[in-house]
Amino acid sequence: MLSRRRFLQHLGTALAAAPVASSLLASRSLPDGFTTLRRGVGTFRSRGGTIGWLVRDGALVVVDTQSPKTAPTCWSGLRDRTDQALDFVINTHHHGDHTGGNGVFAKHTDRIIAHANVPTLMRQSADEGEADA
Repeated sequence: MLSRRRFLQHLGTALAAAPVASSLLASRSLPDGFTTLRRGVGTFRSRGGTIGWLVRDGALVVVDTQSPKTAPTCWSGLRDRTDQALDFVINTHHHGDHTGGNGVFAKHTDRIIAHANVPTLMRQSADEGEADA
């Protein structure tokens, strides 16, 4: 059994090492590409972002769209999985790494679903120079 003193020493060492360990773990990212999680649900990872997808009988849904540079690769990979039309895209929030590829997916659906404030927040971010062209 650890004495109180040894416990506090171990705890102090662990707390001192936490920022270093956290940054090392954060730098280890999963490989780019498609991952099927289960029952037609999966992710597409590229350039630090993730697009969620659902392919089921008669349905294709995309969650967040990453960027205009990576979204075409995701769309192409989804075409390899299904010929189902894209039912809709869900944007979880207005940040560019979640909405940047909307233009790519908008060519394949007329329904992009998000909170009512998302379009206004996207415009504000663009006006403030926070959005890429």
